[in-house]
Amino acid sequence: MNIPEQIGHYILEHQIGDGGSSVVWLAHHAVLTEHRVAFKFLKDRHPDNVRRFEREAAIGLRLNHPNIIQTYDYGQYEDLYYTMSEYISGSSLTQLIEKQGPIPFETALHIFRQIAAGLDYAHKHKVIHRDIAPKNILIAAESQRVVLIDFGIAREHHSVNSETGSFMGTPGFLSPEHFPNGQPLSHLSDIFTLGIVFYYMLSAAMPWEESGDEFPKVNFTRLISLRERKISNLPGSVDRVLLKMLDPEPARRYPTVQAAVDELDQIFAQHQKPTQTIAPKPTAATPTPLPFHVIGLEPSDVEIILGHSIVRGPLDKSRRHAETMANPQELARLLNAWVAHHPLRLRRPLLGRLARFHRVVHTNLYFYHLHLLYEQRSPAQAQERPDHKMEQFPVESELDRWKIDLPKPSGFQDEPGGQITIPGSIRVIKCATCKGQGTITCPRCKGSRRIMVSRPVVAPLRPPATPATASATPQASAPVRPPGSGVAAGGAPAAPPTLSPPMEQVPEPCPDCSGVGGTKCTKCQGARNLVQEKTFRWSRQRRYLSHHDDHEAVDFDWLVHTCAAEEIYRERHTDGLNPLWEKIQSIQPLINEAKQQVKKDENRIVLSELRIAFIPVTEVLFDLSESDRAHVYQVNIYGFENIIPDDWRLYNWGPITATGITAFALLLTLIMALFVFWLW
Repeated sequence: MNIPEQIGHYILEHQIGDGGSSVVWLAHHAVLTEHRVAFKFLKDRHPDNVRRFEREAAIGLRLNHPNIIQTYDYGQYEDLYYTMSEYISGSSLTQLIEKQGPIPFETALHIFRQIAAGLDYAHKHKVIHRDIAPKNILIAAESQRVVLIDFGIAREHHSVNSETGSFMGTPGFLSPEHFPNGQPLSHLSDIFTLGIVFYYMLSAAMPWEESGDEFPKVNFTRLISLRERKISNLPGSVDRVLLKMLDPEPARRYPTVQAAVDELDQIFAQHQKPTQTIAPKPTAATPTPLPFHVIGLEPSDVEIILGHSIVRGPLDKSRRHAETMANPQELARLLNAWVAHHPLRLRRPLLGRLARFHRVVHTNLYFYHLHLLYEQRSPAQAQERPDHKMEQFPVESELDRWKIDLPKPSGFQDEPGGQITIPGSIRVIKCATCKGQGTITCPRCKGSRRIMVSRPVVAPLRPPATPATASATPQASAPVRPPGSGVAAGGAPAAPPTLSPPMEQVPEPCPDCSGVGGTKCTKCQGARNLVQEKTFRWSRQRRYLSHHDDHEAVDFDWLVHTCAAEEIYRERHTDGLNPLWEKIQSIQPLINEAKQQVKKDENRIVLSELRIAFIPVTEVLFDLSESDRAHVYQVNIYGFENIIPDDWRLYNWGPITATGITAFALLLTLIMALFVFWLW
């Protein structure tokens, strides 16, 4: 098989498993490198195998339980069919038993409970596993979480594989119904094979005599008890439970897996009771302990919908934290530490010892951060420019402006953008202003090339005067000045009156067109043609939105600055929002606000990134004494740091009140003394 280096967001690392019909590879997220998943590739692409592989993926995607392997995705890459599921870092039950042999009863019961929980969940969803075997049970190394895997033959209603003629299941871990001519397979068949697994855990052997190749013909009625195998430190009643689980008649077995778990738990509780000595009865009746309820973590929409991309490490850490916080002794220790932490020792002493716990509720408080990049594109506008270069333009259809590729965004940052010409919108047209002539009639001379200008009339030149004429003229023409005709009192002559010279119109070459009669067209600048094109302007603006789960009596500003949030999801999506995000109810306010900023045909979301983090919260209800049972306190413990906010209700008010009264009395005494001194 040619396994690619990368599929989607995941980089394939190396092979971690090889079965009869498939091979398993480890992969990690390309960005969130700590997030690992398992890819299971189908080897034989026969149509029957492909259908079975698809059915297994469909069942895995439908089932969501902590003790069932979580399937994230199913798909086909080139000619490879694959499923993607969570990666369990640990070992199979087969490897564990091969390494250390029989498992102690308490540990085996712990494993059995978790397998039973996952199997009971599957049965309630009408799924029959049909292959309960140690090789299909994984145990996480760090959290000791037990996971049921390989639903490859689940919901198959035929006992025999008609394609190969072999048994559908793991040899040795088969119920009588698995064999030809047996009764129809049902959930009771899974209960039978789970009984074989439990027996195998406790003894590292099979419940019947093995006979090599003839093992499928085993006599189911001859069960070898654990007592016969001399398994030490084991309650004898366990054989009774196994005998009922491994009854050849399905109707006589336990009706549900949980029924077997309940009976084993009772056996274990009796087995753990110490030997008691007879003591005299107390004179007063011992108070009945208050009921103590623990509400564990439930899978959220975030985990269910985004399961294939979530980093599981922090969530596993949260589950372990919840298990720790469910211990009343741990809660008492935290309350005592909280009391001792006060600098003035004002909190109620021995609070952890006095507390009687009623209920513990574990939740993960999620914080959602949505980064957005909006891209604006203005409506297309026609522009024209002179066709000086007579360019050759390709013949192409005009594109919608939103289909034009722009530089890819480098991140969530504002970009001023620029102007873009729309491909296919370019046309060469005749200049309408000059009608393709390149010139227009001079608006000043109207094409006559000349304009009329006004100028003074130039007088003709006189001939020069002779001496005789010059001497005679004054005598003959000397006028007699009447009184007051221009002679001033001082005898100076008055200035002659100013007369405007006569004007005349003469033609001159038009200065605007230099006498040509026309000017270069200002529109086409003499090119005769215009290049007409459509353009638009674009820009990008970033925006950040945040939201968090609702939780009463929480100061979120204080919380985010006090406790560290664990990030479990970070993914970018181009061209809008990831459709999966819209399925998460808690993120709907962010999605709605992001969409409200989108205006039709004006802007769009071109890049989005959702980050999800959480802070664990433990809600504890308790009272402080039997007489004070009606007064129940609620304390919230935040984060993995186990921070408890200050609560005045839990202060030691007796000493505080006494101190206050004493201080007031001293102050009053001082005032009286000063008053007496003033009077004296």
